[in-house]
Amino acid sequence: MTATERTEAAYRRYSPDDLTRLLQIRSLKTLGLSLEEIGRALDDPACDVKTVLAQHLAAARLRLQRDQALVTQLQRLQNRSETGWAELAEVIELMQTLADPQGDKNARIRSAFSLGAAARQEALPVLIEQLITEPDFFVRETLTWAVVRMGAAVLPALLPLLEHADPAVRLQVVHTLSKLSEPRATAALLLAVQDPDAEVARRAVFALGQLGSSEALGGLIAVLGQPSAQHRQSLNTALVQVGSAAVPALIEALDQPSALVRAQAADILGLIGSGEAVPALADLLGDGDWEVRFAALSALGQLAGQAAQRALSLAVQDPDARLRAVAIRLLADAERAPSRQLA
Repeated sequence: MTATERTEAAYRRYSPDDLTRLLQIRSLKTLGLSLEEIGRALDDPACDVKTVLAQHLAAARLRLQRDQALVTQLQRLQNRSETGWAELAEVIELMQTLADPQGDKNARIRSAFSLGAAARQEALPVLIEQLITEPDFFVRETLTWAVVRMGAAVLPALLPLLEHADPAVRLQVVHTLSKLSEPRATAALLLAVQDPDAEVARRAVFALGQLGSSEALGGLIAVLGQPSAQHRQSLNTALVQVGSAAVPALIEALDQPSALVRAQAADILGLIGSGEAVPALADLLGDGDWEVRFAALSALGQLAGQAAQRALSLAVQDPDARLRAVAIRLLADAERAPSRQLA
């Protein structure tokens, strides 16, 4: 800022307008604006002061968020009595590298790997925050691995994020839980199966299949017969992963009113390959829905034993020519595979 005039002794003399401008400059500086931004704000009619302030407000909030994360990290480090200066410096450097969105991608990968390999619990808040905001796929997958390395300790921070407004965040959390395979996440995943976002729901089904518990099984059976083919495929994979433990519940599902449910249950029984399902599948050959009869026929074709072959023989009499042709083909395949004829 230049004074309007000088005295005979060469001292600066400021006019009332100069003093007003000086006060404006000092006020704007306290808000964090640079001198260049202040100059534009005061002199450039095209400069929108509200926009400049909004930008600085966002930056201040980001700094506050990072400072709060740093406080949490330092508190965790303080609680580790064995932490020395070298370890403290290393952990802080790794976390700062990881949290720098403008930093090198490979450096972020290395930082995530180092923190995960050492199972640095004090870095967990930074790892999870970065996990749900990281734009790069490869960095994100390394972060997923690092978080999973922490074990069940991540659940208190991860599970509440299943209610996040952003479906991309919920999807990343479910993906991480599927890698973790922690039974204590079952209840939350059962809710995620009903997520309004189809991809989140599909991934939750996969995660429950990885758990394979009886509690998870009930949730999986409850979502049989979804209209989405991709969702049904994920459920098939999940229940096949559960295996023979799912067979009784799937047999019960063959009596459900929904044809989609009956057909999918038959498909999965065939994929699991349990002879226990043969009588129920044979009864299903008389179902009034063509798709259900086809699913039962296909499932029987995947099962070994004479009981399955006798059921296929009955299907040769089906009134539908297409189903008769399938039954004849499946019987011929069974005759060419002697091992499948064993009772």
